[in-house]
Amino acid sequence: MSADKALAAEISRPVAGGDVTFNLGIARKLSNGALLKTKIDHKGALSALYEQRLSTGERFVLSTQLDTLNLGGKSPKVGFALDLA
Repeated sequence: MSADKALAAEISRPVAGGDVTFNLGIARKLSNGALLKTKIDHKGALSALYEQRLSTGERFVLSTQLDTLNLGGKSPKVGFALDLA
């Protein structure tokens, strides 16, 4: 990839046997300096995070998660944070 993009994958299986799990994610630095991360796991949970550092030094984060295998069943989760330090 490049300096402003990263791709990650994780596959695991317990030594004693059991289900194989995986996670796949990508992170990208946007042209305005913000960070965008997305991840999907083996259960169909899709997560996204947007992080922006404001000009005065504060950090704003917006995140969401939804179940891609059951779009009509569960409501998406949404969260935000404002770091004033």
